[in-house]
Amino acid sequence: IRHADGKFAFVGLPCEIQALRKAQTIDKRLNEKIAFCIGLYCGGRPTILGQKFAFERYGIDLAEVEKIKYRQPEWPGHLMVTLKSGEEIHVQKPEQLQGFSGQIFGHPRCILCHDATADLADISTGDAIRLEDFREPEEKSIVVARTKTGLDLLESARLANRLNLRAV
Repeated sequence: IRHADGKFAFVGLPCEIQALRKAQTIDKRLNEKIAFCIGLYCGGRPTILGQKFAFERYGIDLAEVEKIKYRQPEWPGHLMVTLKSGEEIHVQKPEQLQGFSGQIFGHPRCILCHDATADLADISTGDAIRLEDFREPEEKSIVVARTKTGLDLLESARLANRLNLRAV
């Protein structure tokens, strides 16, 4: 970003947004380069050992995995693993190891995290999957404007009919 021309939008997990904000305090040129940040809600990332553990439980040989897709075929969807042979394995939500990353298989940084909802972003967004009693069926995400820049961006998208927003 430092060496490229133009302005950039930065999309990342809360820890990545935090790292960028820290970099912006050290290198003021980044303040001119970053137009805005969008932070994604995060519940932690598993290490490769966590992935191996989960795949063993699913009966999948990690060495044979070609591609992993989450939320298939559409939200909220399920996990789809494509093997090198072309075979597709579908792991439905109730069968998935929820929270397997946790303290056993999580990155050390995740264990210490205090910002699951990207407080330092201009806009933060995440899944509304567990809000069935609150959200409308077609509503899939929570979007929070955390700065004036974020609020202006959301309002522009709403006025251009790019986002359907409901204040809560």
